[in-house]
Amino acid sequence: KNEEIDVRLEDNVRTIRSEKKHDENAEGER
Repeated sequence: KNEEIDVRLEDNVRTIRSEKKHDENAEGER
């Protein structure tokens, strides 16, 4: 069960990082 949680956390971190990158790119284009 711990391994499943770790995988979910990694997916969440990747999603958050990709969203932050999109936000930064959007701000840079303004």
